[in-house]
Amino acid sequence: MPNLDMRFRLAILLAACLSTLTSLAADGPPVARVRPVTDTYFGTDVVDPYRYFENLKDPEVQSWMKSQATYARAVLDRIPGRDALLERIHALSNIDTRRGGFLQRGRRFFYQVTEPGAEQPKIFYRDGLGGAEHLLLDPAAIGKGTGGHYAVDYYTPSWDGTLLAYGLSTGGSEASVLRVLDVSSGKDLAESIDRAHDSTITWRADNRSFFYFKFNKVTPDTPLSETAFNARTYLHIVGHGVDGVTDAVVFGRGVSELAVPEGQVTYVLGGPQSNWAIAVAKP
Repeated sequence: MPNLDMRFRLAILLAACLSTLTSLAADGPPVARVRPVTDTYFGTDVVDPYRYFENLKDPEVQSWMKSQATYARAVLDRIPGRDALLERIHALSNIDTRRGGFLQRGRRFFYQVTEPGAEQPKIFYRDGLGGAEHLLLDPAAIGKGTGGHYAVDYYTPSWDGTLLAYGLSTGGSEASVLRVLDVSSGKDLAESIDRAHDSTITWRADNRSFFYFKFNKVTPDTPLSETAFNARTYLHIVGHGVDGVTDAVVFGRGVSELAVPEGQVTYVLGGPQSNWAIAVAKP
């Protein structure tokens, strides 16, 4: 921990940075042109002045974004002491190894470890609190030699702790591909299910099947604004239809008489000792 003198100097430096940022921002960022679109809902006119920003291929939108990025970069670069402050923040943030995301399955514990200087956490497990620590997933090792940058977006072990379902994405996309790993061997099984962004995994009591959600398949005509809506819940059996194409859809908009509002993501929650499950739909 920094001493009081260091804390005081950091506080003064931060205050100076904020003051400079406020002053520079007064120069004014790029102004977006107003192009109003009016919709009428139940007799009330609702005006959207920036509807055109939903079209990222619009040259005017692209030009504004580039100008905004240039302006922001200029403002940030002119903050006095910014580089020194950033260096100090990194130094203080990379002192200790951090552990979190703990999940217990029987006597087996799963968790993530972020080491000093590491960009991504690794996934470990141990058998019992006093058991040896075993590395399961290292995103940096996955991408080594490929030129790609990988991240583990989520992970959920089976109830008996023998299998681990997890989402893997590349290039900072957060576009997770759902994989399944055998914990004892540390090797991936054949599963590779795309469009499972930030999915919620619920294993069934058999420890060989689970519920998950994935988004609709994107076509060249799919609007960008609709690629993250109406995710539906599927049932996957490990080793069967490993790409998820033949998985049965069990919950979601238009699936059954249970109405799900437009635009909502759906998933299922449950436990190994219950014959019931909770179906959830949320914006």
